[in-house]
Amino acid sequence: MIKSFGLKTQKKMNNLLSVICILIGLVIIFPIIYCIMLSFMPESEIISYPPKFIPNKFIISNYITALQQSPLTRFIINSFVIAFVGSIIRLAIASLAAYPLALFNFKGKRFMFIFILCTMMLPGDAMLITNYLTISNLGLVNTYPGVMLVYLLSATYVFMLRQYFKTISNSLKEASEIDGCGNFLFL
Repeated sequence: MIKSFGLKTQKKMNNLLSVICILIGLVIIFPIIYCIMLSFMPESEIISYPPKFIPNKFIISNYITALQQSPLTRFIINSFVIAFVGSIIRLAIASLAAYPLALFNFKGKRFMFIFILCTMMLPGDAMLITNYLTISNLGLVNTYPGVMLVYLLSATYVFMLRQYFKTISNSLKEASEIDGCGNFLFL
């Protein structure tokens, strides 16, 4: 027989679970907060023993030094360009691959889908050297296309979009075809 907990017991369990989650969250966030506090300390306080959590005097010269000694703004722009453009291209390619896998019937469809799923099982580290050699042979080292080219096709994106496209009813697709909507407009 299954006994259900009383309302009081369930509230106590929820409170205990909340306290445990808050404690775990504090343990996880502590190093981040500590690093932020260290960034406002002078070097003498950073290397002092015992370590201090709150600086005696907040300084921003560490940030000024970081901006002067490295092209930090260029790094941020590079990250934004690679992430933004790469994501848009990756989404477009994955959409074009997932749409026919979900809504069309053709020979080899199942094999192609299984092959795409199998590529998800390969760790990125196993392909690191071959990817570098490919980019190097194309002469794209230290370029935006060189960084993005390796990651433009994502099996995970194809899988997720295929699963989404499978939720679209055939009657909706057929109705759009009757109205003159092609595959690219329907996509």
